[in-house]
This record gives sequence, C-alpha cells and structure tokens, in this order.
Amino acid sequence: MSTIITSLRSPVFVLCLAVVQCLCFKPTSSTADIITAQELPVSSQTLLNSAIELIKKRNLDAAREKLLQLSSDEKDLPQAEVLLAQLLIEQGMVGDGRRVLNEFSGLNPESYELHWTCCKLAVMESRWFDGWLLATTALELKMPTRWSDAQKARATAELQILKGACCEGRLDWRAAFSAYVAADEIADEKLPTAILGRARCHFHLGEIEAARAAFAKLKAQQPTASLPEVALAQLFDLKGNLVEAEKWYRLAITSSSVVPDNARLSFAQWLVWNNRPADAKLVLKFVAKDDGENERLYLSSLVARMEKRFDDAQKLLSALHQDSPTNFAISNQLALVLIENSDEAARARALQIAEVNVRNNQQLAEAWSTLGWIQFRLGDMASAQQSLGVAAQTGAISRDTAHFISKLQEKTGQTQIASQLQTAISEAKGPFFYASTEIVKD
Repeated sequence: MSTIITSLRSPVFVLCLAVVQCLCFKPTSSTADIITAQELPVSSQTLLNSAIELIKKRNLDAAREKLLQLSSDEKDLPQAEVLLAQLLIEQGMVGDGRRVLNEFSGLNPESYELHWTCCKLAVMESRWFDGWLLATTALELKMPTRWSDAQKARATAELQILKGACCEGRLDWRAAFSAYVAADEIADEKLPTAILGRARCHFHLGEIEAARAAFAKLKAQQPTASLPEVALAQLFDLKGNLVEAEKWYRLAITSSSVVPDNARLSFAQWLVWNNRPADAKLVLKFVAKDDGENERLYLSSLVARMEKRFDDAQKLLSALHQDSPTNFAISNQLALVLIENSDEAARARALQIAEVNVRNNQQLAEAWSTLGWIQFRLGDMASAQQSLGVAAQTGAISRDTAHFISKLQEKTGQTQIASQLQTAISEAKGPFFYASTEIVKD
C-alpha cells in the first residue's frame, strides 16, 4: 500500500532522505557495500545470518567469531570489527555500534573503513559537518589492499555521495553537485542517488530546467520514479512556494496524454494538505480505479471528512479498514469519523479503535490525540486531559491536536489558553479538518 496511506504529510523531498535510505545502515542480506547490494555466496550468507541472530541475542563475542570468518572469506567486506559495528547499528543498537567503532579507532585511527562507517553514521544522524570531515578525510586515506579494484571504485563513489549529502545538509549546493558528479565519474554506471542529488542541487541553485532534465534522466532509468514535474512541485512545496508547487503539479497532469495515477494522487494529497478538498475531489475523479484504488479511496475519505460528509467518509474508511485492519492511518481516520456518528454503537467502536491504536503505537502523538478527542466527545474529561497531555509531550502536535486541546481548555474554563491556541491554529500550516463547520457539541 502506498505511503499516501501512511501519512497526511505532503510527499516532499526531505533533505538527503534518499541518500540515508540507500547508504546508511539499513538491514540487508547482501554485502556491506550498500550501493551495489551484491549477493553473497550461500555459505557466506549463512555466516552473516548467523552473526545477525547472535547480535540480536546480544552474544557479541560469538557474532564476532562468525564475522572474522566471513571477512576472511569475502575480501571486499570490511574488517570484522567494522562489520560488527555496522550490523549493530542496523539492528538499532547504535550505542553498542558506536562503542565498537571507538574501540577499533584506538588501534586503527587511520583506517579507511573506520572513517567510511563513521561517515555513514554521521549522515544517518544528520551530523553534516562531522560527516563532511569524515568523508573528506577518508577520500585521502589508503583503502584496504585486500579489496578488489571494483570494490575500491564502489566505495569511493559511495563516499562521494555521502559527501554530497553532507554538503546538502550544510546548504553548500555547488560542493554537493561536484561530489555527485565525482560519484558518477567513478562508478561503472550512472547512480540513481547521484542523479537525484544533482537534480536537487540544480533546483537549489535556481537551475530549474537543468533540474527537470536530471529528474527526467532518473525517470528514464527508473520507470517507477516520480515525473520530473512532480519532483519539482515537491521541492517547491518544501521551500514553501505554493504557487510554483501548484504550477508544476498542474504541468505534471496536463503535459502528457498519458499521466501516471501517482502524479494525480500526489497532487490530490498536496491539495488535501493545503485544505482544498473541492479541488482534490476534481483531481481524484481522473484516477483510474484499477491502479490507485486504495490511495484514491483514502484521499476521497479525507476529502469527505473535510467537507463534513461523515457518512461517506465512514463507508470509504470501513471498506479500507477491512482490507488493512492494522494500517494506523486508516483506523485512526475511521475512529475520528465514527465519533461523529449519532449511533452509540458506532461511537463505542470509535473509542475501541482509538484504544487499540494507542496500545500499538505508544510513542505516536496522533494516536494519543485521537484517543483524547474521542474521550472528550464522550464526556470523559479526566481521561481526555491525560491522553491529550501525553500527545502534547510525545511529539510535534498537528493543527487538529491543537484544536482538541483548545476545546478541552474551553470546556474546563481556560478560555484565554483556548483562544491563544485557536489563534495559533489559524496561522499554522497543514491539513485542518475542523475549519469550515463547528462540531456539534454532545
């Protein structure tokens, strides 16, 4: 199911997200060389899987023994200690991975593999200057003599991409562009991550047509990539230029006789994010029912909810919920719609869904926010105050959450705080489902 159904956020290019996902410590059954993702021989893969299982059980000494044998068999892999650190980080044990790297650095301060791995960790943690220093230093260090020429080229290309990511993080677009060009010159073929990086650099340097051409090159290489016009619209959206963002979205859906459904879906989602349900509804009419059906239905349910057509929203979300009962976004929206129903059984189900979502998503502010709102609508003020308090502490709150809290404050006599929240809501950005019509008080 598309990421459209996992978030209400506009599909923007978060800085260097593609780089982080492609290069930085994601679980893999291949070599530590993330760019090429070469498959290991069966025997080596078995050793790697055994080491991973031992790491999960925190038996690091036994895992280290497996990795010593693995790095001996596979010359293009990092040394065992560096590989152990990488695998620890992949498994979420970042502190342990950092400790292993620190201990390794005491004996091997000039190790290429050490700097390479620490650079990936810095990018993963958005420590851009640290990452840039590590990448710059690593590019001047000697590579392991056991590595093949192909591995040396791949590692150098990866470091250039990591350096480009760090330059982007520091807003040094010229240096980032140079790093991505260097990566392509080293690699045997054009790297999608480097092409994407160059496109972003062109955009931020004001070279819009060059950015469009780079996105087109990426689309030609990867048919599943966004249309160039959609990519540009998303970048303008990230910069807060809504006029240009809409212009490029409209170009995306009108510049060709054959428009991918994901382009229309992206535009419709952007319109929902910007509280334009009527326009989103028009765009969704042209989405083919056989291709983007679930995404179309989900966005249609958001439009219906914005327009206070709760019965329509409930029908759409109920059907989606039957197909994907564990999808948080769907169940969360369904709970928010059910609480608007006059039927007590439906309202009780809203509470039940919200409680399940909180149990399964303890750290998610939106889960606590929805539960608090439903408790408020059911008249349980004490529980609502507790749940909304957790939502406010768990993460950045949405406009809807702020609305829920303001209504609770108003109900409990804190009218000044409620008024301040409503003012902040009116000035904030993002989807707001309570803007046009006041909810009927229970």
